[in-house]
Amino acid sequence: MVKEQGLDIIKLKLIAFTGTVLLNIAWCGIIPSSNNMLWLRIVLSFLGASALPILALITSESIKHTRSLFKYMLRLLALSVICGFPYFFLYHNPTASNTMFKEYLSGPFTVFFVTGILFAYDKLPYKWLKNTSIVLFIALSVFFGLEYAPVSIIIAYFIHLYSSEDKRKFRNFNIVLFCIALGAIGGFLFYYTKGKSNVLNIDLLQLVSLSGCVLAVPLLNLYNGKENKFTGKASRFLVKYAFYFGYLALIAGLALLKNFVIFKNAG
Repeated sequence: MVKEQGLDIIKLKLIAFTGTVLLNIAWCGIIPSSNNMLWLRIVLSFLGASALPILALITSESIKHTRSLFKYMLRLLALSVICGFPYFFLYHNPTASNTMFKEYLSGPFTVFFVTGILFAYDKLPYKWLKNTSIVLFIALSVFFGLEYAPVSIIIAYFIHLYSSEDKRKFRNFNIVLFCIALGAIGGFLFYYTKGKSNVLNIDLLQLVSLSGCVLAVPLLNLYNGKENKFTGKASRFLVKYAFYFGYLALIAGLALLKNFVIFKNAG
């Protein structure tokens, strides 16, 4: 039997999930914020950032090939609601005077948002309206505080708008150039604001680390368009929902570890 060349959607999902694990470990607060441990957070985040373009590709493919986009988005919304509570306990700052809405907006909600805006882009009738929607939705993603916005949203547009084979070179060029800009601009701002605000420093370092999205470009090129379908009911169910349950287990597990193990021991 000839082995299928490239990466199918299941393998890409596994890589994206691994990157998601690294991103959450990097920024959820489990790793101490001390300067001597900051390098570890940056490295994990840089490697994990490769998940963002891969998730964007998976989302774009789902819009094109899913049997029911409504049911797909409904599953994402349901997962977002379920994950919102452990996500809050994972990312909420206990020293903050108020609760921020974005502390409930986990990764699945970002995927839900991206699915909706890309679908809307495809349905809009005029070019000027499409371009206006891009600016509007990127601004909204920042306003609502979606996870890794606006980087995750901009990358998603690159992936979706240049998905055809003859446009992929533009997709790759845009991602590489955007990542270089992230690293350069974020590094420049960090250098000139260092020491003024610890929160700002962390945000800028996170921005710089997201330049690791560039690592996904070779993986995107290896995508072979295959879904790696299974025939059995159990295997089809597992493939369809494993990543939903996996993400919930990841967020809930990290939240428990952070709030009931690390903080308890620290106290």
